[in-house]
Amino acid sequence: MALNNVRNQLIEIEEQLLHLIERRINLGVEVAEAKYPKIKNLIQENNILELIEDKNVEDQVLERIRQKCHDPRLRLSMVRLYQDYLIPKNKEIQVEYLREIHFNS
Repeated sequence: MALNNVRNQLIEIEEQLLHLIERRINLGVEVAEAKYPKIKNLIQENNILELIEDKNVEDQVLERIRQKCHDPRLRLSMVRLYQDYLIPKNKEIQVEYLREIHFNS
């Protein structure tokens, strides 16, 4: 019975985690909307990523993750998750969105 309880808890946490990751990545659309007025006159076909990247903000996010991850065994993995997946995916969402609204509107 204890194993079933743990498995049920894992399933519930996985569902919550997936939902949170989706929300985190999809906030890129809102970030892109906020950036658009400042960059719309500078956008060309292949420079959107360059226009939206802000290494200072990315470094701040990674530092925040380092500070908020309380388990030192997981800290590096969590930073890598953000650095290697979440931040790039967020930028990808922003680029796709900005390309769509700029060139198709």
